[in-house]
Amino acid sequence: MRQSIVKLIHKYGPPRLIPIIEQNSKESLLLRTKKVADDQIPIGKTMIGGRPDLPEHIDWPIWKELPLSFVAQINLIDLPKQKFLNILPSKGVLSFFFSWNSETWAFDPKNKDSWKVFYFDEQKLQRRDYPPNFPDEGRFASCAVEFQNTVTIPELESPYIKYDFSKALKGEVDQWVELREHLR
Repeated sequence: MRQSIVKLIHKYGPPRLIPIIEQNSKESLLLRTKKVADDQIPIGKTMIGGRPDLPEHIDWPIWKELPLSFVAQINLIDLPKQKFLNILPSKGVLSFFFSWNSETWAFDPKNKDSWKVFYFDEQKLQRRDYPPNFPDEGRFASCAVEFQNTVTIPELESPYIKYDFSKALKGEVDQWVELREHLR
């Protein structure tokens, strides 16, 4: 996988950025989704959207008196066995929630409770119904997930590249766009 990405970087990347792009490319996972009813996804299985699977003792997270939207859950057993994932526990479930009305920026300390990530090492989970009067715009369609190994390159605006658009060489940004298109 990495060799084919490196070939594309060398073929389509802006020449003066090729070493930086190659050096800062990272192994990663692509999440391929398929929209399905959440009752077709086994409890505790990796999914995006739908209704979450939570232990009985965990309440649905709330921020400013509004329930957070369930974004995704990742069952760590479902992850492919890859060296770069060894920083994660080998089992358990990660559940992600975020403020559905998008009035927050996750990096602003005053909004620190507008998102929540849970880790459950226990497997006694139950599918939860939405809280009463939960708005439709905060409900995301449920999707089954498959993982695919890939390589991610940094964006031009990332601190790894430190790209100065005022000093762009002719055609460089176009080459970057073409590289991104071929990497898809």
